[in-house]
Amino acid sequence: MNRLVAISEETAGVWEQACAGITPLLSMVRKEIEALSGTTYRGASIPALSDTLIDNVYAPLAAMAIRKCEDANPYILGISGAQGSGKTTAARVVQAALENLGLTVVTFSMDDLYLTYDQRQDRASKVHPLFATRSVPGTHDIELGIQILDQLERGQPVTIPAFDKSAKGGEGDRIAKELWDQNVDTRADVVIVEGWCLGAPPIPKRELDDPINAREAEEDPDKIWRTEINTQLKGDYHRFFEKMDDIVFFQVPDIETVYENRNKQEQQLGEAIARRRESGYSTDSMGTMSEEKIRRFIQLFERLTLHMMKRLPGQVTMTVQFDRGHKFRELVPKTPSTS
Repeated sequence: MNRLVAISEETAGVWEQACAGITPLLSMVRKEIEALSGTTYRGASIPALSDTLIDNVYAPLAAMAIRKCEDANPYILGISGAQGSGKTTAARVVQAALENLGLTVVTFSMDDLYLTYDQRQDRASKVHPLFATRSVPGTHDIELGIQILDQLERGQPVTIPAFDKSAKGGEGDRIAKELWDQNVDTRADVVIVEGWCLGAPPIPKRELDDPINAREAEEDPDKIWRTEINTQLKGDYHRFFEKMDDIVFFQVPDIETVYENRNKQEQQLGEAIARRRESGYSTDSMGTMSEEKIRRFIQLFERLTLHMMKRLPGQVTMTVQFDRGHKFRELVPKTPSTS
């Protein structure tokens, strides 16, 4: 059955604002993505995909990448969104569909750019104790990210770093370089970068004055931490974000949804550790966060997450809005005044 009818003229029209000429590609791409639902790709599982998400999100994203990589080689697509918003699944689905259609695709997460455990401890001692925790701008090796994109743009060989969130008792650490397993030695047609703070604009200085939650009040009373985050956003992070040809923002309804989504992710991480233990591997240095620790952890993301929810719709290429339970709600394209 031709499933193009499921992609409404209204949806196609909204995505045409982001990329003229993608409508003829939607039927072909949709067929590829539909076949991926509930399968495994490159050792990673792809969940059952709803028709709504395929039609409104995944198929248009893949079609846009096909169209735009004709002129940009490589085309760099950024997928942004809070924890649990679905950006990793979207990146995996789009990569699989494009590779099945013969394109060369490189995907990596900003999470893989987090500073090592020791580097974060050093930054905590020199700048502010909260930088010990992987989270906000200032805890990534963003220069490494820029270097990776520069090499990919030039078609040079590059190895993508990897980060283990379960290491150091759940504090996380970068995996040893000799164990990085994503080696790119051919020119990519498409590069997909996903990250929770991707595209975040700096926060107006006056909005930094009052703490937004208990952790800011207790641990950053002098605004040193949140001011440094803003400084980072104005500097190398801005350079990194500017390398994206398009940014698509997955917007969840509120911070409570982020808590819920992160809790689910931590449960999944715990299950993965248990499977590793059952297979006879050591898990002594691995760990997960309790629900209480997760709530304190998410407070580090809260200010910038809420700022992005407020500022990014209409500012980036496309905003995909979701309700609770990750139900698709609406598409918000970039407004002409911000083009």
